[in-house]
Amino acid sequence: MTGENMEIREIGEKLAALGMWKRAASCNWAVRPRGVAYPYFCTVMLPADEHDPKGPALLMLDGWETFHAFIHTSIDNNFGFYSQPCEMPLFRLQTGGSEPFRLYRHRPVYSARPANALERELCAKILWECYGVLLRLETERDLPMRYARQNAIFARVEDAGGNWRDEPLPIVQPRPHVERISILRTDIAKAKDVPMLNDESWAVDFHLVPGIVSAEPVPRMVYRFLIVDARTGGVLCRREMSADPERGLHVLWESLAQKLVSFFGKHGCVPGEIQVGSGRMFRMLRPICPELPVKLTLHDSLPVVEEAKRQISASPADPPALPPSQDVSR
Repeated sequence: MTGENMEIREIGEKLAALGMWKRAASCNWAVRPRGVAYPYFCTVMLPADEHDPKGPALLMLDGWETFHAFIHTSIDNNFGFYSQPCEMPLFRLQTGGSEPFRLYRHRPVYSARPANALERELCAKILWECYGVLLRLETERDLPMRYARQNAIFARVEDAGGNWRDEPLPIVQPRPHVERISILRTDIAKAKDVPMLNDESWAVDFHLVPGIVSAEPVPRMVYRFLIVDARTGGVLCRREMSADPERGLHVLWESLAQKLVSFFGKHGCVPGEIQVGSGRMFRMLRPICPELPVKLTLHDSLPVVEEAKRQISASPADPPALPPSQDVSR
């Protein structure tokens, strides 16, 4: 084990020994090492199941934009385009599992990978300051809120001499969230030419596929677009795809209305109802409604979609990981 890896592990063990994960999970603080362009925002994520062997994770989020996205998504999972932290630019220290206290690098579009030597060196500094923050939390319960009245976040900042001090980090306002959804007029015209089946109801879903990555030297995360017959549970359309890193994840979400309208024409009918299971999907497909007489309904859950996902995961015919330039329709 290299010195950098040993240092990360040793700090991780010290953090765990404090027994402060639950208290830290309600806090956010920032760490800004010398020579780094932006602060890292630190928070603890507890597993949904306290018996999960992976244990808590300490996240170090890249800069203000990521921090705002994380907070917004934590409050409302329908916000924006991120569904979970693994899609965001961040470092993650996993405290349990088969390799406890291993450090991972997450970047949008790409699959997570173990941190390299330079990243471990940077994160060792950040994690050591996190250790100091958690140590102080034992007696200074309001430490993360110290600068709240100044509209600032508590931060540990390294100066030019390598010394660390407490500082208020003034809150930067998030940029307005923008969604650009367009549908080809030619595909709308084709959809208007096929029969409208008012008794037909389809459930539509789009999700990150766990455990599958694209087949390339730097693997990308794979997403799946599903259209399921809401009455029979039959899969009408299944497409696996990856996002273009130059354009970003948002382009995949913004393309869903186009994909669905295009499928209407290929399938030869338009259903009377489209069921969706999230507010984000509802927003993505809503531009279809002024163009076609489709009823778009939002549901708390879509059992037919969950069953289709379960069957796909269990199927030995699951397609292999695909290059991002390709997808599969079924």
